[in-house]
Amino acid sequence: MRHVYAVANHRPPGRYGRLYTTERGIVENDLGLQTRSQLPQLRAIISEAVDGSHDPQLIWFMWRPAIYFYALLLCVGLAVVRTKNLQLLLVSAPAVLNSLVWFPLITTQDFRFQYPVYVMALIVPALLFVPRRTLQSEPTASQRN
Repeated sequence: MRHVYAVANHRPPGRYGRLYTTERGIVENDLGLQTRSQLPQLRAIISEAVDGSHDPQLIWFMWRPAIYFYALLLCVGLAVVRTKNLQLLLVSAPAVLNSLVWFPLITTQDFRFQYPVYVMALIVPALLFVPRRTLQSEPTASQRN
């Protein structure tokens, strides 16, 4: 039981938040295993960007799903209005249903629960470029010949 308590309370220094759940490399160990990147400069740039995104001033924008969900709904709504095609609402169904399922079950906005929302929010703006539907009248008898 002491081991479980020790693991649950382990927080490496310099981490944000109350719970440490991820590591971007191999943690210190007795086996001598260590992280060895093939592109250390690129790894340093990416690590710096990820660490910067955990800043309390930015975390709401980068790692919280609400803004992505609202952007997704806005893009789908604009596409429906532009094309006058209600069937486009089905595009947002996976994200909406995913959010509805998790809403009563989770108490935190966590990236892993809302991953489908992030993915769809990055793709759905393409709907804004769907051509508008033009109404065409039935051809008259003289136009058919």
